[in-house]
Amino acid sequence: MLALAGTLIGFGAFGYSIVKLWEKDYRQAAMAAVGGAAVLAVVGWNLRNMTQVFGAYTGDYMKRDEVEELLDDSQGKIVGVTFIKKDGSERTLVGRIGKRYNPPPTGGHPAHGKTARRARGHFTIYDMHKGAFRIINMETVIGIRAGGKTYSA
Repeated sequence: MLALAGTLIGFGAFGYSIVKLWEKDYRQAAMAAVGGAAVLAVVGWNLRNMTQVFGAYTGDYMKRDEVEELLDDSQGKIVGVTFIKKDGSERTLVGRIGKRYNPPPTGGHPAHGKTARRARGHFTIYDMHKGAFRIINMETVIGIRAGGKTYSA
């Protein structure tokens, strides 16, 4: 019963902080948010893992340079890459590195070249299931299967 009351009070405080943000009373909004978080922590809510309840990935990612090296070394071979998509869902892509990617004609804009994509942390892979190229974010890679070995964060 105490946990239920604490939960109602905690989320009520968060609601009050939203109202105060709307009214641009930032000091009261911050105090209400901190109070709500404290009450929820006291009654047993693990706020750090709350993102997992709503479907966001909270685990570790592989290092970008390690991802780039593993994918470059598998040139022409089939690889499996597990990563987190923009919408927060997990996806495993089975594809091939080394197939020639020609971006759509844009007048030769330098932002679409391989070097520019790599500088932004993107890697282009040919998705064998969809029969099209896909660009993954190297910062959100969880694991890679290449050359009969599995690498993970």
